This record gives sequence, C-alpha cells and structure tokens, in this order.
Amino acid sequence: VLRLFSDLINRLGEAMMPVLPKVFESCFQSTLSMITKNFVDYPDHRVHFFSLVRAINSKCFRALLLLNPVQFKLVVDSI
Repeated sequence: VLRLFSDLINRLGEAMMPVLPKVFESCFQSTLSMITKNFVDYPDHRVHFFSLVRAINSKCFRALLLLNPVQFKLVVDSI
C-alpha cells in the first residue's frame, strides 16, 4: 500500500492532494508506530514509508502545509 501511494503520488503529483489526508489517516501513523518500535523489524515497510514521505515532499509539498498541526509535527518528527 505504501509503495502504491508513492507511485501514484510520483505519477499524478498534485492531483493526489485531495486524497492525502486519508492516506495520512490510514497509513502514515500506523506504519510509523510499527517501524519505530524496533529498528530491525520491517525493513521493507521502512523503505516504502520513507519513499512515500519523499514523494509527498517532492510532488505535493503544499499538502504538507495543509495538514493539521499534529499530523505536520508527526511528519517532521519522522524525518
């Protein structure tokens, strides 16, 4: 799912902006909590998570600025 969203954002760019809040709700927080518990487990999830963050940062940066403060802090802390 993380890779799918990364690919969609890379291909569609800002057209994905209306969907990004749902992506954050459904994937971002749960994956972040999963990969921060132990830095050895889930290496594929870790790679795809940061690929998703990179895609959002490079293709839909305005979406990051539209997040609520809690979600934005979560993104900044994850980086």
